[in-house]
Amino acid sequence: MFLAISAFGACASSLSAGDEQASGGKLGQIVNKGLEYLRQKGQAEDGSFSSQAGPGVTSLVATAALRNGRTRRDPVVAKSLQYLENFAQPDGGIYAPNRRVPN
Repeated sequence: MFLAISAFGACASSLSAGDEQASGGKLGQIVNKGLEYLRQKGQAEDGSFSSQAGPGVTSLVATAALRNGRTRRDPVVAKSLQYLENFAQPDGGIYAPNRRVPN
């Protein structure tokens, strides 16, 4: 699962709009397919994609989705952002408190 999330984030974030046009719209299809897979198989009820790893993985998925045309109202993004709000700290950071290394 982590490999699928990493691959999706890397592919979805690294291509530009010009690449999308040159590929005949395949990027959009790939992003849609990847997000649907993650929605069905990767996102937990609490909105996380890896609760044991903290907010980092979930934030990467949400960022990749947002950078590829999704809005905060998209079900995957909305659920991810709701999960991430639980990690907002008074110092402005987004991390799990009481961990040895906040991410």
